[in-house]
Amino acid sequence: GESPKPYLMHELRAGKRYAVLMTTAGGLINYRIKDWIEVLSDSPLLFRVAGRDQEEISLATEKIGLSQVRRALDRANTDLGASIDEFALFAREGSPNRLVWAFPHTAHATHPDLTRVLDSSLFEVNRFYEELRTKIGFYGEAEVLQLPDGVFRDYRMRNLDRGQFKPKRLFKTEADFRSTYGMPKGGLLS
Repeated sequence: GESPKPYLMHELRAGKRYAVLMTTAGGLINYRIKDWIEVLSDSPLLFRVAGRDQEEISLATEKIGLSQVRRALDRANTDLGASIDEFALFAREGSPNRLVWAFPHTAHATHPDLTRVLDSSLFEVNRFYEELRTKIGFYGEAEVLQLPDGVFRDYRMRNLDRGQFKPKRLFKTEADFRSTYGMPKGGLLS
């Protein structure tokens, strides 16, 4: 296929998302810094940093980013009086497709309203997800999986030697999630 062409700032259009490329006097030419922006207005130019490459999941057009997921979880914690801070999220294709939230085994992660609050919180920050979930039926209700004790701790310990390590939280598939967190296929998720 054809390579996408770089745009100059005055060529950016509202409602579009763009990868950020950097060119410097020191020799970098169109270096992709792995951030992307969403243009809110093209006159005057107004944009927001909307995420990083590979920090979003999408089965259709919804593009759910890490900041949206964190806001949804923060709201769920507030609304339910919970304190869930460790999580992973993956998309499960099927009939229907689902977002699957993976949490450590705690009493908070078993709250009966958790999936409803997580879904409604995501609706507020991602209208495409809301439409796919409530109007089109592309997604079913989110699902919560409780992970065995120590999964997140063990993952961190295996990656401590990587310096400024940031845990991966969003996955396009359950297989990617299992592989990254070192969980064999089979009965470890409940």
